[in-house]
Amino acid sequence: MVFGFLRKTPKKEEESLSITTDACVLFLDVRHKGEHHYHYSKHARDEFQRKLCRFRSAVMDEVQKEGGLVVEFVGDGARAVFGVTRRLSNPAGAGIKSARALLLRLSKDPFHLGACAGIAWGTVCFCPIGSPQRQRHKLLGAPCLISRGLCASAEPHSILTDELTASKAQRDFEVKAMRPVRMPWKEETVPAFQVLLKGS
Repeated sequence: MVFGFLRKTPKKEEESLSITTDACVLFLDVRHKGEHHYHYSKHARDEFQRKLCRFRSAVMDEVQKEGGLVVEFVGDGARAVFGVTRRLSNPAGAGIKSARALLLRLSKDPFHLGACAGIAWGTVCFCPIGSPQRQRHKLLGAPCLISRGLCASAEPHSILTDELTASKAQRDFEVKAMRPVRMPWKEETVPAFQVLLKGS
């Protein structure tokens, strides 16, 4: 289900290019310890920017390996979708596999970052924006908000999914039921499942 307030009418020239389908949405974020980088020295801020560039490159790499697409970067977070631009046999499994690889990669050199991820399944509207020369993409739908809400509730180095994602991916991954997560935008809770990373 896509909530009504999330629907925005694309421009006429973009309508024919938009895709509405069921897909897996991943939101990944980095949890920082201590003060924010803007309180540090110029050298520390420059190092943060270099690390951020490496982080974004790593996200692009791991998402593309599993057939997904990075839709946008939000500060030091990222949103990706699986099952829209490429046909995948198990988009939910691809999303979890990508998230698991990223959490492992970001915990090591040169990053040493405590990342976490939220993954949700459902109907999304995927449409291009901008000019053909500088085309970007917009992703609308409840899974975008649910995945971000799950990510906000996840501990560092952990992955939380909704029930649909867990049911579609449990043949390949071990998941554990957690307490429902309250979504930040309304008085609603979503059943949450943690992907067990042991042996990954």
